[in-house]
Amino acid sequence: MKVKKNYIWYGITAFLAALVVVAWINPIHFGEISPAKAGEIVKNLYSSVYQGMDFKVVNVTSLNGIYEVTLSVSYNGQTQVVRSGITKDGKYFMPTVISVEELQKKITNTTNTESQTTKFEPNKTQVPDVKLFVMPFCPFGQPAENAMYSVAKLLGNKINYRVHYIIDVRTSSEWNSYLNQIKNYLEQRGINETQIDQYISRMNSSVLVLEVNGTKYYISSLHGKNEAMEAIRQLCIWKYYPDKAIDYIWRVNHNCSLSNINTCWSTVASDLGIDVTKIENCYNTEGVQLAMNEEQIDKQYGVTASPTLIINGVVWNGDRTSNAYKEAICESFTNVPQVCSETINETGSAPTGSCS
Repeated sequence: MKVKKNYIWYGITAFLAALVVVAWINPIHFGEISPAKAGEIVKNLYSSVYQGMDFKVVNVTSLNGIYEVTLSVSYNGQTQVVRSGITKDGKYFMPTVISVEELQKKITNTTNTESQTTKFEPNKTQVPDVKLFVMPFCPFGQPAENAMYSVAKLLGNKINYRVHYIIDVRTSSEWNSYLNQIKNYLEQRGINETQIDQYISRMNSSVLVLEVNGTKYYISSLHGKNEAMEAIRQLCIWKYYPDKAIDYIWRVNHNCSLSNINTCWSTVASDLGIDVTKIENCYNTEGVQLAMNEEQIDKQYGVTASPTLIINGVVWNGDRTSNAYKEAICESFTNVPQVCSETINETGSAPTGSCS
């Protein structure tokens, strides 16, 4: 049985999902490697994919025939924790399998693709429609949000700007069917039952479950339950406080982390005059429908990667600086406003790469 690539969450950017363990074949190491060597391998792999980010080995634990490697990753003043597994012979991450040669080709192809300059052919309108698709705690999505924050502040109501969220919603039967597909996929690849059970347990613990009229819905985001919860809160803020949404996102990105967001968000909201109780009520009563609507928008535009910027229906594949974003949007005006001549002060470009 074939499982869709985005369902099993492998690929280069899936490495930053804290609860997902990815597999790869390393033909170099034979015999049992030391915990220190395991940490070094994992750290070097992450560093080769996510250049410009600072990875440090925090801990290496022996766990049922594998090493669980905990890394800290720092970027733009924020630090997150990443946990990955590697077999004690240094040959595999669990549970899916990808050769180092193939991974290196993916890295090379991604780097080459992102370094190419793609001609942007905008559709022009009086008020450009600007959609930025992200995952709230994607290390590539947040810098894109921050870059767009300056653009949105500059252009104001001259554009229709909105952040959208890459999210999956399943019913109980769909979730159980999905888990069975994953289990069958791993069994076919010779993964032992204990490791499969551990992976399925991690998946169940990383999904958000909300109930509406007696029906349970399983809502997932790449970086786990906390990210899915925050995506729904932000959807509620966009619905009830659209004028405060980008300020809320900016402050969350600079003051909150994936680990503390469920307490941090309310302080940010209150400081901006957002009614926390109203957002909580929205989360509980409207969250599932908002998430389902968002999933349909993702499918409508064919978006799976964070960040993705779409201007008047055209995907922007250029630089991720505030000024690059501004220029692309300004090219999309029928009549370019004077404010487009202004230059935005910024420190540099967001990192290349994406979460998908």
